[in-house]
Amino acid sequence: MKLLPLLTVLVLLGNSTYSQNSILRGRVTIQNSGFIPLTNAQVRSEGATAQTTDSRGSFKLIYSNKIPGSSIHIDIQKTGYQVVNNKDLSTKISIDELDTLKIWVCKTDELAKRKIQFYNINVKQITEKYNSIIKNLTYQKKITADTLQKLEKSKVLLIANVKELVDEFTVKNLDESSELNKQAYLLVQNGRADEAIKILEDKSLYESLDIARKELAESKKLDSISHAKLQNAKEAIEQIAESFSLKAKLFEQNFDFVNAEKNYKKAMLADTSDSFNTVQYAKFLNAQNRMFDVIPILRKALIITLAEQSKAFIYDLLGDTYLTLNNIDSAKSNYFKALDIYNDWYPTDPWIYDGHLAIELNNIGLLYTRSGQFQPAKYYLQKSLEFYDRLVQISPLEYTPNLSLTTATLGESYMNIGDLDSAKFFLKKSLQIFTAMDTSLMSGNQQTLSAIYDDLGIIYSHMSILDTALTYHLKALPIRRKLAGENFDRHVHDLANTLNNLGNVYNAEGKYNEAVAKFTECLDLLKKVSTNNPDEKFRIALTNINLGNSYKHLEKPETAEKHYKMSLDFFANVQSNNYYTEQYAKACFIIAGFYKYQKNNREAADLYVKALGIYKVMGKNHQQLDFYYYMRVVYNLCDIYQMEYIRNKDIKYKRLGFDLINDYNKLITIQGINLPSEFSTRIDEFKKIFSDK
Repeated sequence: MKLLPLLTVLVLLGNSTYSQNSILRGRVTIQNSGFIPLTNAQVRSEGATAQTTDSRGSFKLIYSNKIPGSSIHIDIQKTGYQVVNNKDLSTKISIDELDTLKIWVCKTDELAKRKIQFYNINVKQITEKYNSIIKNLTYQKKITADTLQKLEKSKVLLIANVKELVDEFTVKNLDESSELNKQAYLLVQNGRADEAIKILEDKSLYESLDIARKELAESKKLDSISHAKLQNAKEAIEQIAESFSLKAKLFEQNFDFVNAEKNYKKAMLADTSDSFNTVQYAKFLNAQNRMFDVIPILRKALIITLAEQSKAFIYDLLGDTYLTLNNIDSAKSNYFKALDIYNDWYPTDPWIYDGHLAIELNNIGLLYTRSGQFQPAKYYLQKSLEFYDRLVQISPLEYTPNLSLTTATLGESYMNIGDLDSAKFFLKKSLQIFTAMDTSLMSGNQQTLSAIYDDLGIIYSHMSILDTALTYHLKALPIRRKLAGENFDRHVHDLANTLNNLGNVYNAEGKYNEAVAKFTECLDLLKKVSTNNPDEKFRIALTNINLGNSYKHLEKPETAEKHYKMSLDFFANVQSNNYYTEQYAKACFIIAGFYKYQKNNREAADLYVKALGIYKVMGKNHQQLDFYYYMRVVYNLCDIYQMEYIRNKDIKYKRLGFDLINDYNKLITIQGINLPSEFSTRIDEFKKIFSDK
């Protein structure tokens, strides 16, 4: 990771006009050195005279216009060193002047090297444990496809979470840990997790917890001279909670999720004053896909948490959870609560809050994309990119994947509003960012790469450049097969989408047998995960339409009709919403075209009329219509009425045609649409035919 050569963090907030002096004491030491002080470091903070750390690494900042409880920010600089626990530089002046702010540093670039080393150790350990479990189950003849799939899914999730674990472990200062935790961390850093679990035994931890709680209770009854005892008791409880949390993470990496959960709960209950362990438990539940269990735990964390910045982080996690559950309104509410807090704090420390704002803006953009609101999605994604463009210059290893993903999501939003040129620009830019990425990052971001390929394929397909579209979809396919093999539940829909997209290209090229093969595979995958969720059934309905289209071109009308009817059954029985309703109209149009091709004008007319009824309601409600389909429905129905009138000499078809065109003229007036001249001319011809007595 490329880091700044100096410990640069910007200055504080607060412009109060108090005359009272307040003191902030601090000490700067070198991380994991046995408390070796960092001397002669420059310490600055707005409202206080600049200081230099002394021979003990200590400093004392005196604020003339701030009271205890005021928010401040510290800037510490010494060439060749970087602050490790940056988040602690934003703090509040303590009521107790004896409290000491602890800051630790390491040499520039040392932290980045340590993170890479620890990442590799953890990935190796997870992989070896996975292979060992598979080997034992195979030997015992207990291996099943379901067991293998669950283990593979767990392995992928654990490796995906290694970066967060690395960030947590490498920022720790073992000098501030208990002797027991220090031993455990050193074992973990050397890849000896099983030994670390053994030394963190419950009996000794609970004995220590009882002692610490008694000391805490006693010290609260005494006067101010018990400050040190009170502080020691609090720190002891924190260390014991940390021991349980560490043990939980180690059990998790060993695929022992039952004991992992037990220890996450023990950590949470050991220190009920700190929300950190509560959040850790919620994240564990999230990884286990227990989303409904996550929400009450995060709400509990919100109650415990006092710091606004920590609340913002929890609101963001709640937003992620609700978005996973497809609860768009609740996700939106929580994301915006987080965004408001980060915006309020941004002026105090742009270096820290740049990253938070980039993520939050991206999440909101993604939410709007998921809910089909592409204009606001564009706005928030572009704002997110502005932050990522700056951040990637500071730390390319950390922020390049986010920059690539946000750029791709923005391209997808342009694609959904029909601006294919802009969509292609941003998706190709995202692909360029991705392919220039460090190879160690590429392996963990294959889902992003496959999405970029697939979206580019869709764009070229819309542009009728089918060879290029096919090339991109075929690049996405092996990646998505691999990801679905590793974690079926998480990636099955992506694989189904790619197969569906390939089928559409083959249909457009006239390769109908190849199209049938891809649509059939897509349908088989979707049926494996089909639930009562209407979104799942909707995917199946669309795939049935695509299969019907392929069989129609293969001159297999019975098979085509079977798939078309299965699609219509879904739309006829699903609870209506705007998106489903519009798709129902399109489905009616497509399937009516099949019946018209089969010269079954009665069935075709019924479906065209059903589509028109939907469009008529949408028009009266001032919803935006897809006029490409609406115009074609009107045209085809007029054509059927004309044919039936000529064939049967029945005046009712002229009346139906005349009424249809009148309704059509009213609707385009409501919508304020200027139609293509060739279409208007043809409609005028129909009107003349139907008006002629």
